[in-house]
Amino acid sequence: MKLALGTAQFGMDYGIANSSGSITEKTAKSILGLASKHNVNMLDTASEYGNSESALGNANIEAFDIITKLPAQVDGDIESWCTKSIDRSLKKLKADSVYGLLLHRPDQLIRSDADRLIRKINELKNNGIIKKFGISIYNPNDLEFVLNKIQPDIVQAPFNIIDKRIQTSGWLDKLYDQGVEIHCRSVFLQGLLLIPREKIPSKFKPWIGLLNRWHDWLEHHSIEPYKACLHSINTHQIERLVVGIDNYQQCQDLINASNETVNVDSYPDITSNDAKLINPSFWQSL
Repeated sequence: MKLALGTAQFGMDYGIANSSGSITEKTAKSILGLASKHNVNMLDTASEYGNSESALGNANIEAFDIITKLPAQVDGDIESWCTKSIDRSLKKLKADSVYGLLLHRPDQLIRSDADRLIRKINELKNNGIIKKFGISIYNPNDLEFVLNKIQPDIVQAPFNIIDKRIQTSGWLDKLYDQGVEIHCRSVFLQGLLLIPREKIPSKFKPWIGLLNRWHDWLEHHSIEPYKACLHSINTHQIERLVVGIDNYQQCQDLINASNETVNVDSYPDITSNDAKLINPSFWQSL
């Protein structure tokens, strides 16, 4: 499987299982060195990931393909906003171009001026500022209207052992058949799937039965949760698994796990479509 490093932790406290805060510049450089050594050559960042873009710009990222995202909110004229946003990202990254530019929200394509945004993005591609354009989605249902507007080069979507909507909806196969590059994030459900049973926050009590089945299965098979998470969704349609890193050792562990074979007959059926569980943006209100 091909990994991409999610770098939200490089610029902000991110993830429910993150107890160490954002990564220091020194640690960031050591992680990037390790990743490069093992041919993990893609970094996923965003203008809204705190200081992530600047942290990457202060490290050596010439060996990496960079994916960044436009801000979630459009400010002013949409073409000027797009130009200023990518220019600002490139300046922070200390780069002349990026591999991919994603929309952070698909509803930006619903706007009355969406055609002007699409025109600007095609201009950026033609000028070599971005190689590929894509969209980050939270719900596969968004893809119907997205593909009516534009054919993206990349679609980034959540996919994990609990949230399998991108697969069960049929969109994983459809996108693959159309030649779209599929990047899957939230492999660990923002760290919830990695938290030991006894440390699961009480707000997840409504789903404790489901989470207990997960931990029962892990204990029965004597397998580390991060290994099970990675391999439970390892399928040929996925071009990249975007994984967040809190520290150097985690990076090493994930690289090792991505190259291992996990011999299990089947994974537990703990699939859920409950938005309050599978969409971390709802967690603060629990």
